[in-house]
Amino acid sequence: MNVVYICYFGLGENLVQTQVVPYLSYLVSKGHRITLLTYEPDLANEYYDKTLRNYYLNLKNNSIQWHSLKYHKRPTHIATLFDIAAGLFAVIKIHRETQIHLIHARSHIPLIIALFLKAVLGCKVLFDIRGLLADEYVDAGVWRPHSLTYKLIKFAESIGVKTSDGLIVLTEKMRNYLVNAIPALNAKITVIPCCVASHSEQAFEAVKSQKKDQIQSTKFEVVYAGSVTGLYLLEEIAQFFKHLVLIIPHATISVLTGSKMHSHVNQVFNDIGIDSSKYSVFDVPPYEIPLYLLNATVGISFRKPTFSQIAASPTKIPEYLMAGIPVITNAGIGDTDDLISANNVGVVLTNFTDSDYKAALSNLQT
Repeated sequence: MNVVYICYFGLGENLVQTQVVPYLSYLVSKGHRITLLTYEPDLANEYYDKTLRNYYLNLKNNSIQWHSLKYHKRPTHIATLFDIAAGLFAVIKIHRETQIHLIHARSHIPLIIALFLKAVLGCKVLFDIRGLLADEYVDAGVWRPHSLTYKLIKFAESIGVKTSDGLIVLTEKMRNYLVNAIPALNAKITVIPCCVASHSEQAFEAVKSQKKDQIQSTKFEVVYAGSVTGLYLLEEIAQFFKHLVLIIPHATISVLTGSKMHSHVNQVFNDIGIDSSKYSVFDVPPYEIPLYLLNATVGISFRKPTFSQIAASPTKIPEYLMAGIPVITNAGIGDTDDLISANNVGVVLTNFTDSDYKAALSNLQT
């Protein structure tokens, strides 16, 4: 089958490298012809271009065709419309060279492109619902509820859910939400939670072997990997760590996030009164994450437990578990509560209060 996978991110994004590329490589191994279309934010940057070349060689080695377009950010709505139009022309060009059977739309903007092309080219569409995008932006305070942008994205989502030939969701809670509204959808929904690719498992094992003698049993290091703004609760992470230090004075925490957010992390931790010697902030590429996780004692993942989070499957959690460390998370995020509790691989906080922090720390130590 000839498939075009449309991703409204750049090839160098961590999630593209850890989630998209391994997934597509597996499909190629099963005989499918895959073309990946990405939107690159910084093609004019020479360093960025060199980095992309390395990622491109990996795609080439895995027989994945790659096409890229420039991502336009401003003015917001016009830029997005331009990107949609560019995507339409790019996929039509690909179709002329190799007839497309299926368009895999990763989230909502690619979905809009795919729905137009379904009408024009007659190809099938797989809507990969990475989350309730419009609701997430409202929950994060980026969009106003019931604004025109919100309504347009929800309209596209509704059309996509009803007319796509297949749906992928990340959680059972999201499946139930859709099926409760439209029971007939159950037949075309597949639940695929975020996970860790087999090559990542090999990386974890290799690093574990190399670092085995260097990891000290007396060490207690908390690790957080990922974004630190919007739906991600950095302040609550800092508060939790502050309580932890009262019980385990030698504890430290490492925050793995993009370099642009380092000053924000420093500000939040300093405001809460955490000594600078107790925390570190790193900008870590995907292939180095195993090193930091395997030196950790516990992984943490706090997000706002809003309505939109029924669809969420945090990538960091399977990464923590692959490293063999327990997880501290909060309730109300996708299927995480059930997975952590049923498998006894961590602690789930009900709320972000002093008593909840103390109870979680007590459970963690038992």
